[in-house]
Amino acid sequence: MNKFLVLCAMLLNGVQFALAQTENAAPLDSGSATEVATNWGEVALGILILLGALAIIAHMIYECFIKKPHDALTVEACQNARKEQGLKPMTEAEAGELLVKMDDILDSWTSYKGENEEDLWIMTKYSQTKKTLALLDEVAAALPDNENVVSRYNELNQSYNEAMKRQYNGSTAYIILCVVVAALFCWIGGSGGWYNIAITFGLQIAVYWLASMTPTYLLNKKALSTSRAPKFMNGMIAGILGLAATAPTYTTVTKWSDGSETKEEDNSAFWISAIFSLVILFLLAIFMFVVALLNYLRNYVLHI
Repeated sequence: MNKFLVLCAMLLNGVQFALAQTENAAPLDSGSATEVATNWGEVALGILILLGALAIIAHMIYECFIKKPHDALTVEACQNARKEQGLKPMTEAEAGELLVKMDDILDSWTSYKGENEEDLWIMTKYSQTKKTLALLDEVAAALPDNENVVSRYNELNQSYNEAMKRQYNGSTAYIILCVVVAALFCWIGGSGGWYNIAITFGLQIAVYWLASMTPTYLLNKKALSTSRAPKFMNGMIAGILGLAATAPTYTTVTKWSDGSETKEEDNSAFWISAIFSLVILFLLAIFMFVVALLNYLRNYVLHI
């Protein structure tokens, strides 16, 4: 649960161990040397894990907040750049070639029918965004001073930037679950270590939120999908809660010799399912960083 604090503790232990070894100049026997090597190995592993986590967080922050959209073009800027480089104005043939390339790129996009049954195209795959970006860079490098080319380029560029925007597509119910579990742990822990629990769960929720920021082109893919299934984590939480709700209650009817009868209800299945569901929900909340890592791989690395 407290992976971040554990890693920090490992680093501090390593520093303390190094200082202790500096003060103690006595020779080490083979047993203590092995222990030293083991401790340093744990510290090194902790440092690598911490650096990897920081690199992932930095990557997500860059993609969501720092990375700038692809630049648009203006006729004036291209004309000035051509003059500075001693280039002649673009010919009609060159402009027409670029216009054809920008029209042909739509063939690599995903087509669908609009409200009026017109043909529309959007990006739904990472490969489509890469091809579009490569074409935009090619056209921009040509310094088009043709108004039609620049206008078409800016339309394509806007579509690309819209497709690359990220939106939160995670489970709000999952975040609420983690907040509830964190509050429960803080209440159980009392005033002693509630801040450690709050910081740990707060970091997990923040990283999960960043990892769930999905590019629009993947959301386009889901929007065009015929499947209307709920989000995976929402479905999992609903399924776990449904275990207790659907647990059967057994009723035993006993008929006595005097004609009377008594009923006894057995709710053990419900309580077993309820306890099992709570344990699973607690584990989901505690190991939110694992779910965040999976979301990071899907939204930032694998693009699926």
